[in-house]
Amino acid sequence: MYVVEGAYTINAGAALTLQPGTVVKFRDTSANLVVNGALVANGSASQNIVFTSLLDDSRGGDTGNEDGIFWPLAGDWGALPITIRATTPRMCSNYVQVRYAGSGGVGITINSAAPHITNSTVYQVRGNGINASTASNPMISDSSVLECTQDGIDITGSSSSHPERQTCLPTNGRYAVYFTAESKVTFSGNKRRDNTYNGAAVTGTFAGSDRLDGPT
Repeated sequence: MYVVEGAYTINAGAALTLQPGTVVKFRDTSANLVVNGALVANGSASQNIVFTSLLDDSRGGDTGNEDGIFWPLAGDWGALPITIRATTPRMCSNYVQVRYAGSGGVGITINSAAPHITNSTVYQVRGNGINASTASNPMISDSSVLECTQDGIDITGSSSSHPERQTCLPTNGRYAVYFTAESKVTFSGNKRRDNTYNGAAVTGTFAGSDRLDGPT
């Protein structure tokens, strides 16, 4: 069990590997994990790696010794900003849970990066579940974005994203996915239900050729 206070940063050129079953809790709204290097979080179906609030007693027990008096809430802690500029993944997340983040309005921030996120869950974020911006190229598959107060996934800044087989995106406060016209988004085999708007919102101007396909 680990508790993060303030910003915990992985510098460029450095790597942090988390073993299956690792639980990382964030003390308050000033706490987050900044990935400028490499984060390898390769859990398993029976031993997820969890990033969550200090008040989340359902994962790792009563770490804060508050005897269940306080409940975890969306926005209890910051986010996972992934900011390394690279065409290859610098964050590999498999069977990872990100819970109760979003004090800054997002759960996972992807900026000029290409992480792989598989078999993972983003849950109860205040704001957007995942933001991809500034020519990011994440691969997101077999994952869920649940009960965020705004959009499930937000894609801007000429980024591309490949949400595949998302058995997810339910009960978010706005759209399942929101993207700008210059972004290159590929959807495949996704499910969306019980969002305020069950669809992908698009805004902006198409500068070249593009295509909007029917449901898959």
